[in-house]
Amino acid sequence: MNTLKLKNTALTSSLLCVAATSAFAQGQPDPASIAARSFGFLEVPGQTVVSAPSYEATFDDSGMRYEPVLGASAPDSAFVLRAASVSRAEGAAIVLRGGAPKQTADRVTIDRGHGIQECFDVSIDGVELSYVLTRPVRGSGDLIVRTRVDTELEAPCGRFEQGLKFTNEAGRGVAIGGVTGISADGATARGELRWNGEFLDLALPAEFVARASYPLVIDPLVGTEQVGDTGQFDSVRADVAYDVSTGHYLVAFVRQMSLNVSRIRAQRVNANGTLDGAVISISGNNLSVATNPSVANNNQLNRFAVVWQEADSAIGPFDIRLAAVEAASGGAVGAPFAVTTAGPNEIDPVVSGERTPDVTSSRDEVLVAWHTQGAGIQARQIDIDPLTSSFVGFVIDVDSDASARHPAISKSGGDAGRHVIAWEAAQSSVRARAYSRELTAFAPAITITTNGFCPAVDGDGNHFLVAFERSESGFEGTAPRNVGCRMTRFSSNSLVAVGNIDLFASTPNDDECAPTVAFLGPKFAVAWSEADPALFDYRGRVRSFAPNRCTICSELESFGIGSVRVSDIAMASQWSGGSASTQALIAWGEYDLGAPFESEIKLHRYQAMLGSGGVVQNAAAGCGGGGVAGISGNFQMANTVAVELNGADPLALSGALHIGSVGTPLVPCGPCSILTPFVAIPVMIQFGSTSVDLSIGCSTDLVGQSIRFQFANAVTSTAPCLNLPVGLSNVLEAQFAY
Repeated sequence: MNTLKLKNTALTSSLLCVAATSAFAQGQPDPASIAARSFGFLEVPGQTVVSAPSYEATFDDSGMRYEPVLGASAPDSAFVLRAASVSRAEGAAIVLRGGAPKQTADRVTIDRGHGIQECFDVSIDGVELSYVLTRPVRGSGDLIVRTRVDTELEAPCGRFEQGLKFTNEAGRGVAIGGVTGISADGATARGELRWNGEFLDLALPAEFVARASYPLVIDPLVGTEQVGDTGQFDSVRADVAYDVSTGHYLVAFVRQMSLNVSRIRAQRVNANGTLDGAVISISGNNLSVATNPSVANNNQLNRFAVVWQEADSAIGPFDIRLAAVEAASGGAVGAPFAVTTAGPNEIDPVVSGERTPDVTSSRDEVLVAWHTQGAGIQARQIDIDPLTSSFVGFVIDVDSDASARHPAISKSGGDAGRHVIAWEAAQSSVRARAYSRELTAFAPAITITTNGFCPAVDGDGNHFLVAFERSESGFEGTAPRNVGCRMTRFSSNSLVAVGNIDLFASTPNDDECAPTVAFLGPKFAVAWSEADPALFDYRGRVRSFAPNRCTICSELESFGIGSVRVSDIAMASQWSGGSASTQALIAWGEYDLGAPFESEIKLHRYQAMLGSGGVVQNAAAGCGGGGVAGISGNFQMANTVAVELNGADPLALSGALHIGSVGTPLVPCGPCSILTPFVAIPVMIQFGSTSVDLSIGCSTDLVGQSIRFQFANAVTSTAPCLNLPVGLSNVLEAQFAY
């Protein structure tokens, strides 16, 4: 599927955008051909042509003609997008004029007049489109960026928040993602697409536009929905991991060659979501069934470990195999290695890596767990440093009950080197146990829930979030299902369940299932599949949670649109690969519901801390050498910010940070205003400066509300305010935001 996606656009001083930002992404080219990765510009009179492996785009004074490469047998799939106008719902439209395209590096721009510019950022993996306005548009009502679409591809008319697909009879074509507006002050709002069969409008609601400051960005979720793999054969069941040293994700997936032949392939993806290099052969070209891949990173070695199950036929018996891949090059480290060779079926492998390198010790291993049918959950430590991997220690029994199945494992052991394995135990309960990086159990397993199955888990070595399914009907595995979670923490050398179970995805009669978890640093993220059981167009959902409780800490986001079934969702954070970034990559299988019923792997970047947070502004002035208060960091849920004081009287040695509510009136005091606090934090002041770190909790009730801050400093000079021996800073007012 070639994808037109509205994408996040960075604002710079040289580019002031009111952007309808879009991206066209396309399938991974044939890895056997160097020409398949070729990319370049061609200048002809009045046009700029971009040639890439799976698309060709032509820019002229009227707009862009985008032609996805869908195969020789596919009908015409050209998608022509021409800028028409920008307007408010009630007000005169600004008709966009033509202009010659200009190329600078990998950007093509067209001056549309009226201070409006059309921008195309082009890469080997797609084209990103944005409309740029330097000032507000006159009128009232919704803000509308109107484009004319000429294509033989078909799409239903109407209004769409989540996105829209233009497809041919084979179900391939162009997908357009949902719209979000971001004001210059950091405020956000969800917009919508409006398609009437001729014009495609990108609209933002009037209430948001009326109070927005410029530049104003029309934007989707963080990152672009990319096609990780597409082509003649179905690709399913992806997993992903990240390596900070090289800045690469590795996405492993199953390529279904025929009914009885499937192989494990992988693709390196840059941190910004673009593909890097060719598809990597993991399981080779054996005439066997290879499936259920899992990926982890060892940051000490800058290597990925991919594990999967493999057999000579679809009925088994399966063994677990492992391959190591260099993160920098994508090259294999030796040959695939057999983790198990026993007689029973060994299935559903999962692997955990090493986030923290340590040159003084050997951290060359990964932990692999799997389900041995008839023998429960087992695990083994594997050394991936030699050119051929080797065992370390013996196979251990995590749970030897024959009914134990569906293992899950944290992506890493965090900085503490503590991993958690979770699994579905007897009578549909979910259990979990903590292990060292040497696979030594810290304490007996604990029960997460007595009514759940198919768990997922991730954490930082101290806190771990376990997500799971639960059937609404009470019968395991039947739709409709709910998704819940429970937090655990490591305490007194054992794993302890924290708080209650939260069924956060539990809409009656909706089927919510197959969760996956990633620890992103300041928050956890959980993604899952969701649909009305009467339909089969499952979509993906994702939202963030507090770092120490199953408390919702973000808006609900969606991915995967149209007549498709989103399944086999996987997610890995950059944090798990050694980074301090709050980003993650989501991978999933997307299945067409109509003929020819193909499937493909898609990717989407997700970020825990999006935007600039809530608005911070001055509510009152200070005086008397009180200095200037400010906030460093984004004021948003689960973040840590610094409330800072600078420029205070250098004779002031101590004081307090006062925190108060917006609802309490400020008290006039000479040239100052005094904030009546509900809490005061003592501070020491040096050379007129101090700083207090504050951790913001997660609460949906707080979002949109505000709080105030003021420093009161003891000074030796003349008091300016009713003979009080203090200097007062300005009063800051900060709004809570996701």
